[in-house]
Amino acid sequence: MSTRNGRSDWGFALIEVLAVMLIAGCLATIGASQYSHWREKTYLTTVRVDAKQIGDALQREVADGTVTTGLVVQDDEDVTLDGREVGTVSNHSKVTGFNTYDGEVIVSVYRGEDPESALAYASYSSVKGGLCRSGFGPVQPCDPLQGVGDNTETDDDPPAPAPTQPPATVEPPSGVGDETETDDEDPPAPSVAEIVNPTAFVRSPVVSGLACKDGSKIVNDANSSGATRVNLTFEWSPVAGATKYDVHLTPLQPGGAKESFKTTVVGTTVSFPMPRPKTQWGNPIAGQDTSYYGQYSIRVLPHVDGRSGDPQYTTLQYEHWSIGCWGNVTFDNQRPPLPMYNPNSLTYTIEKNDSKTTTGYADVTFRWTGVEGATKYRISVFTTDKNKKWGADRYVSDPELLVRFPRKQLDQYNNPVGGQNADYYDTYWVRIQPIGTSWDSDARYRMFRYYHHDQGLHSPDGYY
Repeated sequence: MSTRNGRSDWGFALIEVLAVMLIAGCLATIGASQYSHWREKTYLTTVRVDAKQIGDALQREVADGTVTTGLVVQDDEDVTLDGREVGTVSNHSKVTGFNTYDGEVIVSVYRGEDPESALAYASYSSVKGGLCRSGFGPVQPCDPLQGVGDNTETDDDPPAPAPTQPPATVEPPSGVGDETETDDEDPPAPSVAEIVNPTAFVRSPVVSGLACKDGSKIVNDANSSGATRVNLTFEWSPVAGATKYDVHLTPLQPGGAKESFKTTVVGTTVSFPMPRPKTQWGNPIAGQDTSYYGQYSIRVLPHVDGRSGDPQYTTLQYEHWSIGCWGNVTFDNQRPPLPMYNPNSLTYTIEKNDSKTTTGYADVTFRWTGVEGATKYRISVFTTDKNKKWGADRYVSDPELLVRFPRKQLDQYNNPVGGQNADYYDTYWVRIQPIGTSWDSDARYRMFRYYHHDQGLHSPDGYY
């Protein structure tokens, strides 16, 4: 055997072979780990897309009011609700947990053999405005009526940290719908919502362009044919993302056999059948009932992502020789068909917690007079400046909510570090909307001014 430069001609030394094998093993391990992570992320992205697509499709089917409970069937990638195809999911994605709650849709999509051993899952709730949970492992469905804007931690998208920390001795109360036993002498604290930036809060949409349709043609056709019933048609501009609209027709004059209607539609037009007296020579025959002639209020309320916005009103004049609407009137000038809370009853209490080392906070508790028939309230607190994102949004069962505002760190003289200015020192809208078992009422607004040395309610109620 000969050597050259200290190395055997027979090949590599044993230590060299072992080193190569060790390096190869490390690279393989790293590659396998990266591949596994990439695969899991791919699974999670896929089921989230599928859950949003199928959840929105199911909500559109339920929104028309014809489906209160239904059977979802999946055949390969095709998904049907009571035999009607609602869409498709990706290969290997499976739909589970479909349910409806007071017209809202809850559903989950997962990847794996069964929901308990899912490789990845995503859950959808129209109450929460879309995806509410996603992650790896057993499927975790959305809980109904837990409040819009709740952040649910996932392995993919962890929520942004809250700007402040509550004191160690305070425990946030349970969410809406929890049945927590308490002593009568020690009533539960109000639900807590934190002003966060960015926020999940979505400004409420408002209907526009509400008007009558073809009033003159309806009158002319009825006079020509002698019709004793006509369809009064109304239309409005579509609201982006709206899945349905609640429409009310309510008489404005008290007394009389006035007609009144309530319906929910998916499109941007609706027709109400109205009686018309028998005529002779174009005039109502004597003795015919004409009490349904007069003025009516038309109200259209949009729903986007399972949440209702602000309505628009117009006034209908229904007479024998004319049918017309005028003005985009607000609810202040009409008789709303549903009960509303009194904005003058809104009060607040504030408890400040300042810190010289970290950002402090202020707990502002809003309270208002309850509304008969309301089962819950949606309260939103958000900046009047539409370019800012500070806000909070909750559903609460009792007419009160504790909102936690951040405060600037204090210096040695108890003044805010860096001066008074901070993004969250601003004027906020406080929007409160009573909701019943079968109706969403009009929201009323008040302004709340929040600065370091100045807090208080300002301005009358109204739309923002």
